[in-house]
This record gives sequence, structure tokens and C-alpha cells, in this order.
Amino acid sequence: MLFDELDDIARHRGSHELVSLVDNKNFASMSLHRKSGFRAFS
Repeated sequence: MLFDELDDIARHRGSHELVSLVDNKNFASMSLHRKSGFRAFS
């Protein structure tokens, strides 16, 4: 589901923005895990 969405974005906006979007999602995810004390990984 998520990858279909990203694929559509890649087609419409180009791969550079796709990479930026993925980086932003990863950063937000890491921030969230950091705030929760990495409970998601244990």
C-alpha cells in the first residue's frame, strides 16, 4: 500500500523528491522510536 503511494509520487514528481520523502519518513520514525525509548525494538 505504502509502496504504491511512493511509486505514484515518483512518477509525478521525480525520484529526487521520492528519496526526500522516504528520508523524512525514516527521520520521523526514528524520532518516534527515540521518544519511546526504543521500546519498538525490544
